Amino acid sequence: MRAPRQSLVVKIIFFLAHRFFIVYVCRPVRLEDFTGLQLAWWGVGTLDLFHDEDITYVERLRAADVPCEVEMVKGAFYGFDGIVPKAEVSQLFFNSRSAMLRRGAVTGGGLANFGR
Repeated sequence: MRAPRQSLVVKIIFFLAHRFFIVYVCRPVRLEDFTGLQLAWWGVGTLDLFHDEDITYVERLRAADVPCEVEMVKGAFYGFDGIVPKAEVSQLFFNSRSAMLRRGAVTGGGLANFGR
């Protein structure tokens, strides 16, 4: 049995609306008001497709007096820590993120961002 054409059109509309929301609304770099952000950790590799965008966002956080720590991994691409989780560089990356979480938990300042 074929689905009615109207059902397909509705699915396409929802798919496009979802894509718009994820791509244009959920991207932190699009934030304009950093009020209430207390502590941020951002991890990015130098070969990450969004490296420059990420660094711009971190600079904006810092300009708004949001305490921000950046873990930049030379030669790393997006998702490297998930692809090779046991590599030393991935372990160091994970440890950096974990240390920031502990500091945030101890000081009571929630994390503004959790990196990628």
